[in-house]
Amino acid sequence: MTLEILGLDGLSESVYRAMLADPDADLDALAARLGVPGSEVREALRRLVDLSLVTERSPGRIYVPVNPDVALDALLSLEQAELTRRERQLLEARAELARLVRNTGEKITPVREVRRIDDLDRVVEVLRELLARCYQEMLNVVPGAPIPPDLLADTAPHDIALLKRGVRFRTLYTRTQLADEPMLEYMRMMRRHGAEIRIADTLPHRLAIFDRTVSFLPVDPRRPRNGALVVREPAITANLVMLFESLWAGAQDLDEALEAGAPAASDLDRSVLMLMSSGVKDEAAARQLGISDRTYRRHVADIMVRLGASSRFQAGVEAVRRGWL
Repeated sequence: MTLEILGLDGLSESVYRAMLADPDADLDALAARLGVPGSEVREALRRLVDLSLVTERSPGRIYVPVNPDVALDALLSLEQAELTRRERQLLEARAELARLVRNTGEKITPVREVRRIDDLDRVVEVLRELLARCYQEMLNVVPGAPIPPDLLADTAPHDIALLKRGVRFRTLYTRTQLADEPMLEYMRMMRRHGAEIRIADTLPHRLAIFDRTVSFLPVDPRRPRNGALVVREPAITANLVMLFESLWAGAQDLDEALEAGAPAASDLDRSVLMLMSSGVKDEAAARQLGISDRTYRRHVADIMVRLGASSRFQAGVEAVRRGWL
């Protein structure tokens, strides 16, 4: 049985056992017997002196081993004193925690802040800081076009680390992204790690909510690269949580969405797309369809979101690719 529990390393224990076997052995004899340099034996002897297992009769020259029974009593007394000290510290810590729990009923003014970040690199840094500090739940809305594979690879370690900490992670994606093979594989990978994923036909804007206390959303939903807002205002965040839960309730589970496939374009969708690609002004297009200008523009916006397009030209290209035109 080793004596590590008493604070002895392997060499110190070997030196002590050798001294008990031959109390008259000097430093050179001990070094020769153990096959180690004399400098290492000297360091081991110093540790043994500190532990009161060896007495130093002549500084640096003569060492005498202490009877194991006497030494053990002394060491056990030291260990017991240390345990008593630690027990007292733990009791004090428990009392302090109990006091904090009792004080949770007191009214605490929550942090209120809306911070704008315009620098894109800083936006990424802040988002990762929020991810690292999240400890309970993250709500995530990811609209728009499919995310490039290199960005998915860069994001994956941070998302997986979140899940490994036991954080509940719910994400909403669009059917446009579902049709992209790298994104579909990413969704499946995240789900294997414990993420919950649902698919919606359309999503309003980028949104991330951390522990239902901090929200992260774009300054301009139509131009998400123009900066972000970090919101620590409880009332705003509570409303954004309600928005997320509403979107979540109306979305499909990933497997259900894959089975259902992408929704086909309606006759109205095709008519709007034809007018968009022909270059007709919105007012004239609305008159041709017999609807108001506002309703026509709403249909255009909805189609662009569903196609994951950032421009009308891109919407036309994507519509042709999907067979809508």
